[in-house]
Amino acid sequence: MPHEVKVRGFTELSEGLQLDFVQSVPDELTCSSCQDLVGILWLSPSCEHRFCTRCLESLLGQASKSICPVDQAEISRGQLVEDTSVQSKASQFQAWCPNRGQGCTVTPRICDLKNHLRECNQVVMASIPPGTSANSNSSANNDANSSAGSGESDGTPRCWMAEFGCDFQGSAAEVEAHENDWQLHRQMVVTRLSEYRRNLEMSMAPTEASMASMAHPGMSGSNDEVITRPDGQFRWLLKEYSRTKRHQRHGTHRYTSSPIFCTGVPGYRLQLRLHLNGMGQSRKGRFMAVQLVLLRGPNDSELAWPFRHRASVMVTLVNQNGPQHVSYTINDPSFPRPQGEHTVPYVWQEFVAFSDLEANPGLAWNDCLLFEVTVTPPSPPPPGMYPPL
Repeated sequence: MPHEVKVRGFTELSEGLQLDFVQSVPDELTCSSCQDLVGILWLSPSCEHRFCTRCLESLLGQASKSICPVDQAEISRGQLVEDTSVQSKASQFQAWCPNRGQGCTVTPRICDLKNHLRECNQVVMASIPPGTSANSNSSANNDANSSAGSGESDGTPRCWMAEFGCDFQGSAAEVEAHENDWQLHRQMVVTRLSEYRRNLEMSMAPTEASMASMAHPGMSGSNDEVITRPDGQFRWLLKEYSRTKRHQRHGTHRYTSSPIFCTGVPGYRLQLRLHLNGMGQSRKGRFMAVQLVLLRGPNDSELAWPFRHRASVMVTLVNQNGPQHVSYTINDPSFPRPQGEHTVPYVWQEFVAFSDLEANPGLAWNDCLLFEVTVTPPSPPPPGMYPPL
C-alpha cells in the first residue's frame, strides 16, 4: 500500500494529519474501507477485514448486518471485535516530518512526532526572514494606496461601496448608473458580513474551548455521570444548543455526549452522541446526526447477551411546544457484549434536517434540545429455549 497515509484517532497528533511513512504501513493497521491509519479498528471475523468506527457507521447505520465493501462477505454487528492494539503498533513506525518541504530531513517515530514538531516548527518560523510578510503586505498596501491616490488626484469618481470591495471607476454618469445595481452591492455587503462573522467565531473559538475545558456547555450532568432508570425512560436536556454547535464546529470534539444512563442494577449502560454539524461531506451542515452507543459496565457478566427477543430502543427529539416529535425506533437491536470501552454505535446520519430543526421553535425551545430514550425490556423467552447462563 502507499506510504502516504492519513492518520486519525491518535491523541498526540492532529486529526486527519497526512504523513509520508518511511516504510509502507501494514494493511492490518489501516481501515479496509478508507485506508486511513486509525487508533481503533473493528475486526469482522467473517472476512477478516478491519474497519474504523466512521466507516462502520456508514456501512451499518441502524442495521444489524451489512456487506463488506472489499469482498462482499456479510458483516454482523454482533460479531465485530474491537482491536485497540493499533496505536501501540503504529507508534513505532517512522514518518517524514511534515516540515519536509521546508528542509527538515528527520524521520521520527509516531510516538515522538509531537515533541519533534514542537521544536521543528520553532526552527521553521525562525528561519523566515524578519518582516518578510510585513514587508510584502506593506508593499501591497502601498501599491493599493498609490493606486487609490492616483484615482483621487485624477478626479476619477469611485463607487460609494469602495470600502466594501467595489473597485468600479468611471465617469460620473457611469458611476451613478453602477451604484443603482443594488443586487451586486447587496451581495458585497452579505459577503463582507459573513467574513466578519466567520472571523469573530474563529477568534471566539479558543476562549470557548478554554471555557469548555472547565465546564462543557449544554450538559445536564457530566459525561462520567451515571443515571439509573429502571423504568427504561431517560431524558436529557442539551442546553445552549447554538453555542455547543459552534464550539463543536471549531473545537476538537466531533460530538457532544449525554450522561451515561443505566437500565437498572445491574443494567445496560447507554449513551447518546450528537453530531451537531452533521456527519460526512454530503450531510455536513444539512442534517444533525445522532448515535446510540452501548458502553461497557461493571456488571456486564450478570446480564443476558445480546439483547433477546423483541427488545426495542426509541430515541426521540421532543417538541417542547407541540406534538410533532422526531422519533426513531430500533426493533430487536443487536447489542453484543462490549469487548472494549463500547460497541459500534447505532447511527442516524439524517436524524433531523437543520432547516426543520431551526424552523420549528418547539424543537429548540429556549435554545435547548430535549432528548428522550426509551428502552423497552425484552419479552421473557419461552421455557427451555435458552440454557441457563
